[in-house]
Amino acid sequence: RDLTPDGGPRIGHVLDPRTGRPVSRAASVTVWRRSAFEADVLSTALYVMGPERGLAWARARGVAACFLIPDAAAGGVSLRATPAFDARFALLRGAESAPAS
Repeated sequence: RDLTPDGGPRIGHVLDPRTGRPVSRAASVTVWRRSAFEADVLSTALYVMGPERGLAWARARGVAACFLIPDAAAGGVSLRATPAFDARFALLRGAESAPAS
C-alpha cells in the first residue's frame, strides 16, 4: 500500500465520475493524438476505466493508447496497447513485459 511521508494513505487526484471517489491503481496510460488536450482527456478517461474496459473502448474507436501495468510476477511492467498504438510506435512487437530498471 502506498503511504504518504506522514504514514497516511496516498489519495490520487483523478476522480471516477460514477462514484465521486479517487481512482487508485498502480498503472498509467499513454495516448497519442495530434492534440495534447485530446490526449490528456483520453488518457485520464482510460485510466478511470481501467485496463480491460479502457483498452476495449480505445480499440473500438481506433485510439492509440498503451497501459503500463506493474507485473510483480515478471518483475517488471506489462505493456498493453491498442493496435493503433502498436502500429504508430511498434513498441510491443514481440515484447509483452519489460524488466524493471
